[in-house]
Amino acid sequence: MELKTYVMAEIHVQSKKQSSNASWIWIIAALLVAAALVYYLMNRNKEQEATPAIPPAASKLEPKVRPQQPQHNEPFIPVVYMRSV
Repeated sequence: MELKTYVMAEIHVQSKKQSSNASWIWIIAALLVAAALVYYLMNRNKEQEATPAIPPAASKLEPKVRPQQPQHNEPFIPVVYMRSV
């Protein structure tokens, strides 16, 4: 009679690794930074509108009257001289 030998395989079972919570921390941190940026940009515009703009001294002067354009009796063709570089 013939003896049969069976070999048993070892099976190593590991529990499933839990996903780390570090990714959630980074997501929340990114959302907080984005919210702070939006808040800053919205309040910056409100502050600029609230402060009265003081016009510079030059704008208080009355504008000078422009001289009239010369009247040409014949068509005016400007001559442009170009030089090669």
